[in-house]
Amino acid sequence: MGWRYVYFTSGALVLVLSLLRVTVVRLKETPKYQLAEGDDAGLVKNLQDIARKYNRRCSLTLEKLEACGKVYGTHGEHRFSFNEFQIHVAGLFATKKIGLSTTLIWLSWTLIGLACVPPACICS
Repeated sequence: MGWRYVYFTSGALVLVLSLLRVTVVRLKETPKYQLAEGDDAGLVKNLQDIARKYNRRCSLTLEKLEACGKVYGTHGEHRFSFNEFQIHVAGLFATKKIGLSTTLIWLSWTLIGLACVPPACICS
């Protein structure tokens, strides 16, 4: 029963903390993400809030940002498509060295996953 108590306690702690994260702790989007998504108004507001929080001056306005031109994102028309996935995976094998590194990391984590069996499965 000892391991079961650990699992239940850990699961309860994760559940409570995840509920607190959703209900109490409010995280703002990062300016980099807002810029990539094209949310210019949210970006300017977020940067001005950060500047106000740290007593700094922020002279950026929406008009100044739009005067710099349109920012084109790296994602295609359909963000969750096979081509999008293929582009990301191709980056993991861009060179021979990166491809070897990616393969070894995947192999290591696969073997770790196969080798680590929870004690509850062994004892029952």
